[in-house]
Amino acid sequence: MVPALQAGRFDVINTGLFWTEERFKLMFQVPYGQQSMSIYTVPSSKLVVTKFEDLSGHVVGIETGTYAERKSRESNAAMVAKGMAPIDFRTFATASETTAALRAGQLEAGINIDETAIAFEERGIVKIRASGLYGTDITLSVRDRAVAEAVAQALTDLKADGTYDKLFDKFRMTRLKDTTKFAIRGPGPAPK
Repeated sequence: MVPALQAGRFDVINTGLFWTEERFKLMFQVPYGQQSMSIYTVPSSKLVVTKFEDLSGHVVGIETGTYAERKSRESNAAMVAKGMAPIDFRTFATASETTAALRAGQLEAGINIDETAIAFEERGIVKIRASGLYGTDITLSVRDRAVAEAVAQALTDLKADGTYDKLFDKFRMTRLKDTTKFAIRGPGPAPK
């Protein structure tokens, strides 16, 4: 999506892209919420997980190419550097594939974003063991500064009239902390 945005095929990426230092150099990112990760198991699992480090030495499924995978691998490397056993990661193309492998007994746990884990738990498919891990901003990512500024103003207006809070309550999303005025985070791409 990022190359297509840069090529002008569309103006905004609205998939909850996580804010990163690399990305803010490629596009204008307007944070609108927070995203965190959950660790989950099948409901009958006896695995005790209260924090990421509890996955040391276990087989864990994760969606490939995601912030959750990147952050999990970074955290795993830090654990290994401390002398802990590594996590045996198995990657999947989607959250549904990860959860299917978990249910088939191929994994001991899965990792995904909180909202996805909550949806699976509400359906009785999984049990969340730890959540709210490694929170970061999620953004609307924009090709043009003027459009990004308009997006930020629209979010500010939605916050002021209560719509933002109603939507975040409805979909159980995590709001940005102490935000009444939304803005572009980082300098954005260098002028051409």
